[in-house]
Amino acid sequence: MPPASGIIVGTVTADPTCPVEQAGHPCPPRPVSGVVSARRTDGTTLTAAISKRGTYRITVPAGTYTLNVSTGALLPRCPPAMVSASAGATALVDISCDTGIR
Repeated sequence: MPPASGIIVGTVTADPTCPVEQAGHPCPPRPVSGVVSARRTDGTTLTAAISKRGTYRITVPAGTYTLNVSTGALLPRCPPAMVSASAGATALVDISCDTGIR
């Protein structure tokens, strides 16, 4: 019998990281720390900690989820992401957060 759950993986990063990027001095996105929650329309919510490298992995029952990042701070702001998790499959969802630097 096939597995009834799927896996959601990805990386959470924040940018921009410098007010002005200059040639020879790039400002790459930085990993975000915190928690990713996956919420299904029926209210089922599962969470996973984000690693120091900004990666996360959540095993979920098959279904459609809204992913939200909680950093414990006002910034960076991370938009919600929608994902469909299929049984026995891995869905890749990278989330890019806004640092507020302009």
